[in-house]
Amino acid sequence: MKLLLNVLTYMILKIFFWQTDDKGVFSTTLSEEYSVMARTFDLTEEQVWNLTFNSIDHIFEEESFKNGLREIWKAEKEKIMSVNN
Repeated sequence: MKLLLNVLTYMILKIFFWQTDDKGVFSTTLSEEYSVMARTFDLTEEQVWNLTFNSIDHIFEEESFKNGLREIWKAEKEKIMSVNN
């Protein structure tokens, strides 16, 4: 699970070039935030992945950009999930 969370963090940083707003205040990373979320709510890797995928719907961008991002996400899921299984 930690590998998946680290990869998701890398992908998000690579695509958007941003980090969690809380890093400076709470001394945390996006990876840690995903990990806390997964432990707190007893989420599987698939559920964490789905949450990140569905978050694309809420990006303030054109639908064409969102569709491109969804395709990237789907392709990365195939690679990452097969590594962890």
